[in-house]
Amino acid sequence: MEQHAWKWSVQGKECSHPPLDFGAQKGTPYWLESFFTNEIMPDASLSGMERYRQLLPLPETASIVSLGEPETPVVQIDTHLWIKLEYLMPTGSYKDRGASAVVSHALALGAKEVLEDSSGNAGSSLAAYAARAGIKATVLVPQSIPEAKLKSMQAYGILPVQLAMDRDRVAQEAIRLSGNSYFASHTWNPVFFHGTKTFVWELWLQYQKKQVDWPQHMIFPTGNGTLLLGTWLGLKELKLAGKLPFMPRISAVQAKGFEGLSKTKFDYESPSTCADGIAIRNPLRKQEILKVIESTGGQNYVVSEKEIVEARNKLASMGWLVEYSSATAYAAALKTMNKQEKILIPLTGNGLKNPS
Repeated sequence: MEQHAWKWSVQGKECSHPPLDFGAQKGTPYWLESFFTNEIMPDASLSGMERYRQLLPLPETASIVSLGEPETPVVQIDTHLWIKLEYLMPTGSYKDRGASAVVSHALALGAKEVLEDSSGNAGSSLAAYAARAGIKATVLVPQSIPEAKLKSMQAYGILPVQLAMDRDRVAQEAIRLSGNSYFASHTWNPVFFHGTKTFVWELWLQYQKKQVDWPQHMIFPTGNGTLLLGTWLGLKELKLAGKLPFMPRISAVQAKGFEGLSKTKFDYESPSTCADGIAIRNPLRKQEILKVIESTGGQNYVVSEKEIVEARNKLASMGWLVEYSSATAYAAALKTMNKQEKILIPLTGNGLKNPS
């Protein structure tokens, strides 16, 4: 018996399963939500993404493409601040959660090739999981991609297509090509968010084991918002299942010069930031992100290069070497610590990818 139903929609209207470009060719992104009819829970006796099989939009007989994803630890580093070490995922970032889901979905549909655009981490994850699944991956990357991330993709056996374009224009090129294969985009493909929602289901399991207090406030580094939106999906599922202790505030943090959630026009054309993983000026799902922030009473933080570097160095001085993009959440948390909330931030990417 089917234990929950899946509802695909576009612009708020329910629809059937979308084409494999997930709306990119027409410029109308699809959304996917689950509606429980019986109690669905992770199976804590299993390991990797297998423990979340019932929460993923996959046929019952589908294979879960896994690289042995760990339960990432939660560590309290201040009276009111916890960090979740997502950079301990197999390829060094939380994107592995989403990549496992989309590659499993692509495999279930019989796809032989997947396409993605990325500034680094999503591409590395897709390359690794496609290699594990034995299917071809094409990843378009901007000229500015850090060399370590480019080399990691190559090590997994793909040839990234490096374009002399900024990050937003690379995304547009991927859209142009998306009609020819399964679009494993972490922005257009909603299955990716159902992979990243396992972050908060896992947090709930850790809360049950008393490893963490349930947070009053969660702050996410936000470019395209894949972890923030996935967390929102997971929180709604927890609420529907009657398992949510209470709804935390959800906040986003962006790098100065890339504050696309609060700006539509910028003073200069080609900025740069050390937080390359969130260097997005035009997030596809901007309205959805803003709705989550507003509905939970969250905030949209903007942090400067100086604040990012200081936050990254402070984390490193305590033993956690993370990417600059990850450090933005800590920089934002430092701004709000006087509110005495219980705050949780994800450390999203491994600093060994960009140690300088």
